[in-house]
Amino acid sequence: MPTYKDLVRQLGYGVIGSGFSILQNGYSDLKPAIFDVGKIKNTFVQYGFPNVPTGEADYEYAFLTPEVLEPILWDVMTLLHKTKYKLNMTDCDDFAYTLTALMSMLFGINTCGTILGRADNKNTGAPIGGHYFNFPITYKNGLFEMWCCDPLNPGFVKIEKGKPIIINDWKYVVTDTSSARYF
Repeated sequence: MPTYKDLVRQLGYGVIGSGFSILQNGYSDLKPAIFDVGKIKNTFVQYGFPNVPTGEADYEYAFLTPEVLEPILWDVMTLLHKTKYKLNMTDCDDFAYTLTALMSMLFGINTCGTILGRADNKNTGAPIGGHYFNFPITYKNGLFEMWCCDPLNPGFVKIEKGKPIIINDWKYVVTDTSSARYF
């Protein structure tokens, strides 16, 4: 006979599994623009980050317009933001990589990469520390655009070459040791 904890686990996994199916069906009408590998790195170069290694694990990438991508990202960031932060266990890398993975697994969008950089206090300039966050890339009217978002500090901003990347009170910095991953 299953224990109470067994039943709770079964119910939890059942709810999550049903939720995944519901979300996939709810977004089955997405029509991303598909491009071969290389567009990710080209966009990093275009935005002034030529030395950032971009691990690209797929041969093709699915790009949405900013107008379609933003509300989906907000929904996923809001979901992830409900998860408890635990230093070294469930911290920035887990949140950023989970956002990347959910975008791919739920919606087939593999252009919301994870980047390792740094976060600073935007007002004082004091370093907060090394930080993982997300760099989604969109495509509209022949242009690839790069954005920044972060499920730990929810926000979504367009990156402008040579200008600071600011979300709320954090300044996001791409460093000499930064690296990005798209899958």
